[in-house]
Amino acid sequence: MWSYHNQTSGTNIELVIEGKFKKENEKEPRKLKVGSDCSLHINNLTTADTGQYFCRLYREGSGHTDATRIFLSLLSISSSPSVTELKIGSTVTLHCQLHSHSHRPCRDSMRVTWVSETGNPLQGARYKVSETQCSSSLTLTLERSDRNMKWRCQLTEGEEQKASLSYTTSFPDENMIGVWIGSGVAICIAVVFLVILAVKYKRRKVERETAFTQDTRSDTVTNQNKGQSEDTVTYAVVNPSAAGKRKPGRKTAESETEYATINTSR
Repeated sequence: MWSYHNQTSGTNIELVIEGKFKKENEKEPRKLKVGSDCSLHINNLTTADTGQYFCRLYREGSGHTDATRIFLSLLSISSSPSVTELKIGSTVTLHCQLHSHSHRPCRDSMRVTWVSETGNPLQGARYKVSETQCSSSLTLTLERSDRNMKWRCQLTEGEEQKASLSYTTSFPDENMIGVWIGSGVAICIAVVFLVILAVKYKRRKVERETAFTQDTRSDTVTNQNKGQSEDTVTYAVVNPSAAGKRKPGRKTAESETEYATINTSR
């Protein structure tokens, strides 16, 4: 049997009994799964999942019950402003925090710190770090070299690293934006130029076809006039050619502490 202690209400919520989810938790199978060894697997962790979990294993025939208590803590990172608003020259604050159960808070031996993606301490005046026992905030002004940079937050207890989580500052390269804009303008100019050439070519073709039709009909009129008296006047009507007109085409009771990580954004 698996149960969860709700810190808000102070009550225990039964999740799994005899390997099956309770009826009121039927929607949980997408989030919770029970392994063949009765282990509980939690998918898509959020800070609401932190807390105290109990496992009771009944042994048939012996009447004994094995009980285990597990505290689940989560390390999360949030940014201000959000990742979609980041750009060169903007100031960003990354906040890393350990979420834990009130009965198993962050101990004195624990520390949350920011390090580079290689694991080295951040050094330099551009880094402003504010730390408490269970959280740490990093504030900096973004430079071009910070594009796709990974900033790592780690939780240590004494000399041992318990968990770590990375945040990548992604923003567009201003130089590439200029290149794309320039390329777009050049393409537009080229398209307009080609359209003008096509129109001119079409007009000239129509003019040549019209002139050819007029010359042909004039020759016919001249041949018809041969043999007539000088007093006879012959009139001819030349209709404008319709050449060039195009038809429209067709056109997704042991206690253990487990640490996990989650990346959130405001």
